[in-house]
Amino acid sequence: MPGASIWPARPQDRKTARRYRDTDLDTLIASARDRRSSPLDRYKPFLKAPYAAGNTNTAELYQQIVNR
Repeated sequence: MPGASIWPARPQDRKTARRYRDTDLDTLIASARDRRSSPLDRYKPFLKAPYAAGNTNTAELYQQIVNR
């Protein structure tokens, strides 16, 4: 079994070990990032519209948040 050599170093449930083995790394990293909260989480709905319209100037976006 691939990864069997790391089994004693990180004891886990077999289902968890299989999920890590069978899922590509990018998907695992993305799912870990999704669980973390960010200070910008409460501003995301506000920031999506200007960003989608092409306004990627962070200084302007910051000022818009401050002026709200």
